[in-house]
Amino acid sequence: MLKGLKSRFVCEPVYNMQGHLKAVEILTRFHDDYGEVKSFLEVHGLLSAEDKWLNFQLQLRSVQLFQDYIGQHQVLVSLNIDADIAVRLMASQSFLKILSEAPYIRLEVSEDFPQCRFCDTSSPLHHLRAYTHLWLDDVGSGSKNNFNCLTKGLFEAAKIDKTFFWKHQHDGVEFLGKIIRDLTRFAGSVIVEGIEKPEQVKLLASYSQCWLQGYLFESVDIEHFKKLPLYLEPFGD
Repeated sequence: MLKGLKSRFVCEPVYNMQGHLKAVEILTRFHDDYGEVKSFLEVHGLLSAEDKWLNFQLQLRSVQLFQDYIGQHQVLVSLNIDADIAVRLMASQSFLKILSEAPYIRLEVSEDFPQCRFCDTSSPLHHLRAYTHLWLDDVGSGSKNNFNCLTKGLFEAAKIDKTFFWKHQHDGVEFLGKIIRDLTRFAGSVIVEGIEKPEQVKLLASYSQCWLQGYLFESVDIEHFKKLPLYLEPFGD
C-alpha cells in the first residue's frame, strides 16, 4: 500500500424502509500519522493494480471472520471492484471459489466500469456473475456505460448516486418515485445513497421497496461489525 498511510475497513450499513439492516458496504479509509483521513477514491489514482487487488483480498478475508453472524442475520455484504480487480479475480480460482461459497457477498461496480457498454459477453462482469451477484453503483452520476447492462438484468441491485439524489430531492417526490419505479423494473433492489437527515427518509417513505444508505446511519470499523444495529426504531414514519 501507500507509504506513510495506514488503512482500515469501515462498515457502512444499508437499511430498508422498515428499519431492518439489509446490507453492509465495506469501504477502505486511509489515514496518516497526523490522523488525516482519506477515502479510497481520494487515493485510488495512486494505487497500483496490485495494491487494489491486495486491498480487495484483505477486505474479503476480514468479512469471512463474521460469516456465521452474517448468515444468521441474513445480511448482504458488498465489496467494490474496478477493472483491475476484476481481471485478477477472474484469474484466481481460489478467490472465485470463496465467492461461490459465500452467498452473502455482492460485488459492486461503478456505472462507468469499462468493457460493458454493450453488454459484451467477454466482459469480466459476465463471467463473475456465474460466481456471485453484482450491484451497480453511481446510477444517475452521468456515466451511463453500464445502464444498458442494468436493463438486461446483469445487476441484482442499483444504487442511486448520492449527488443525483441531493440534486433532485427538492424536485418533488413524484420525480424520484418515477426513477425508483423505473429502476425496480430491472433490479430487485434499489438503494438510495446520501441519506443524511430524517427528512430524507420521510421523503421516500411511500416507496417501501427502497433501501437507504448514508451518514444518517452510523458506520463502524470492521472489527466492530456486530455492533451495527440490526433494527432501527422508529423508522420511516
